[in-house]
Amino acid sequence: MRRLVKRLGIAVVGLLALGGMVILGARLVFGPLGPIPGPKLSGAAVEEPVVQWSFVDAIQTIQVETRPEAPYSVNTWVTRAGKRIYAFSSSEDKTWVRNILEDSRVRIRVDGRVHPCSAVRVTDLEEKRAFLLQMRVKYGDHFEFDLQAWEFQWDTGEIVLFRLEPR
Repeated sequence: MRRLVKRLGIAVVGLLALGGMVILGARLVFGPLGPIPGPKLSGAAVEEPVVQWSFVDAIQTIQVETRPEAPYSVNTWVTRAGKRIYAFSSSEDKTWVRNILEDSRVRIRVDGRVHPCSAVRVTDLEEKRAFLLQMRVKYGDHFEFDLQAWEFQWDTGEIVLFRLEPR
């Protein structure tokens, strides 16, 4: 009986180790996994600027890579307003946001393609409102959209909005 328990314990530990290696390997190859940040993004490099981002309307999340000298990538939501695309964060204190505030060069992966971009912090209220209207359309079930609350959070840095432009 002891042998059986010992063998089962070894098998469980082995399966956990194997699972951890698979997750780590996937993270290193594919980038961030859910809320876990990743390294440099892989994918087909697209050097020409995108003129029309309408295809992101059907995509819930993209990956944003910051800090070119030591890449750090995350999953985030993307919203298009007109011909521009936006990413936002619920906090100025997140690592990827701090990285962008130090160096605006980012790469984004959309549907397996990697685009070099610059992340520009949006401060204009009308541009923020245009973003918010599209955010309501795309993710309406996920947020309470109280314009005054969002304006307060933008002003205090609780919500940070970036426009992703070609570089």
